Amino acid sequence: MSERRKPSSDELALQRTLMASERTFMAWTRTALSLISFGFAIPKVAEATEQARHILGEWSPRAFGIIMVALGEFVLAVSAIEHWKQLRKMREENLAQFPSSRLSYIVASVLSVLGALALANLIFNAF
Repeated sequence: MSERRKPSSDELALQRTLMASERTFMAWTRTALSLISFGFAIPKVAEATEQARHILGEWSPRAFGIIMVALGEFVLAVSAIEHWKQLRKMREENLAQFPSSRLSYIVASVLSVLGALALANLIFNAF
């Protein structure tokens, strides 16, 4: 029978650090998704409500939505760059190679494209 080698405490610490980094990146991605969806929904709700349009005016909800979606896009880009830098730093400092999860970058990329489409919709439907 072959016996499995138990990972060292350093290897386990590296794995915990990797998982913490991944969780942090996904938390920022979730925050960006909230900002983008909230920013897109506010002007649409205000358009549907005649009273809100009268009180807030035509541009106020749309400007707020544009700012929220743009902020979500910014948060998403900065968090992806910071996550990539952290993984690169961990690879350079440790001799052990570890697999990188591309799924989080794929999710962030798809969300970024959808956010850009939402931002374009808010900007170009304003005229």
